[in-house]
Amino acid sequence: MSSLSQRFLPSPLRCASLLALLLASGALQAQNLNALYEAARAYDATYLSARSLAESAAFKAAQADALRLPSASLTGSATAAEIHTVTGASVGNRNATVGVQGRHPLFNRGNSATLEQARRALDVSKADLEAAEQDLIVRVAQAYFDVLAAQDSLATIRAQKRAISEQLASAKRNFEVGTATITDQQEAQSRFDLTVAQEFVAINDLAVKRAALSQLVGKPASDLQVLRKGLTLAPPAPDVERDWTDNARQNSLLVQQAKVGVEVARREIDKQRYGHRPTVDLVSTIGQSRSAAVNFIGLVSNAATLGVQVAIPLYSGGAIDARVREAASLRNKAESDL
Repeated sequence: MSSLSQRFLPSPLRCASLLALLLASGALQAQNLNALYEAARAYDATYLSARSLAESAAFKAAQADALRLPSASLTGSATAAEIHTVTGASVGNRNATVGVQGRHPLFNRGNSATLEQARRALDVSKADLEAAEQDLIVRVAQAYFDVLAAQDSLATIRAQKRAISEQLASAKRNFEVGTATITDQQEAQSRFDLTVAQEFVAINDLAVKRAALSQLVGKPASDLQVLRKGLTLAPPAPDVERDWTDNARQNSLLVQQAKVGVEVARREIDKQRYGHRPTVDLVSTIGQSRSAAVNFIGLVSNAATLGVQVAIPLYSGGAIDARVREAASLRNKAESDL
């Protein structure tokens, strides 16, 4: 994965630390944001699914790597036969065979293409996992700041409610002493009622935002640390949009995944074309055979063989050509995605 994200892409933990700095007025506040992120990494189903998929890709690559290694199998068979002749005589025998068969590929271009393809797919899976981690950081941060914004909105509405409440009390006193009309009192009452309704909306909105954050981290989200007063955010570096665009075009995880996807698709074409190529395997067997006839005269034989097996495909009903054309179409799709 080093080729995918080493240059300008920050690591997920580094991104989490940068987000924590936005909240930091002390070590405790930074720790709280990181703790929420770590809790989400252990709970969020979307991220856990991506992590399991990435882990499975490593085992898939190991399966491809096994194609170039020797293999061995234990075989055995037992047969019994009895033959009755026209003269009424019967002849029977029993055979038992046990052996070990080994095979080691010497030349198989299809296996080589499969191995390279699996390694590229492993790179894609690692990039997918890192993209899932970055997506989780964004979702946790978004949910966190949504809660802070909802808290600020509720505090603002309650401050307005207190001010309008004083205006309503003043309007009632002025109406009682005759310095204000009933219309002034009713307008103040309407503004107060509207603020009360807005307060209920803000309370519900805060509850929804807290529930969304809790759903990400798997535990109640309350008493969040707020931005310290007087916090000044640093401008982006570099501060030219073109630099960010060029960087993203080269180093974005989505772009890198698409590039590797094209490589995987191209190797799939090669792998299917190699279906026309011969294969060479080193094969060996060692075993023992026992046979017993009805006359109790038995035979025990041991055998060992070592040789080279060559297989040359002649005709497959057009399946190989069809698979090559299918792989070429998928390669075109991958290039279009890129």
